[in-house]
Amino acid sequence: MKILLLAAAVAWLICEGEALSCYSCDAVDTDEICNKSGEMKCGPHTDTCYAIQGGMQGGQFKAVRKGCTSLEKCRKVKAEQPCDVTQLHWACVDCCQTDSCNRVSPSPP
Repeated sequence: MKILLLAAAVAWLICEGEALSCYSCDAVDTDEICNKSGEMKCGPHTDTCYAIQGGMQGGQFKAVRKGCTSLEKCRKVKAEQPCDVTQLHWACVDCCQTDSCNRVSPSPP
């Protein structure tokens, strides 16, 4: 019984140690504000950090959002969103897969 408990504890630590850490925030004004919120450990099926900077044409609204997702979802959102501030709604998306890699959100060209 003790061996099973020890094996379970070791497996949990290995899984926990392998979890990706990403900065996480929802619709804040700047990277600085977002990064003060800290990092989170990503859960199952989330192997990618994302950072999005989006807004509306003319600068009426701009926000930063960061967190964990799957690489497939991140790539899909990136492909569907124009990083073009001349569009009515724009969003620049970055996807990355190392700890804390989403510290800086993408800026429009």
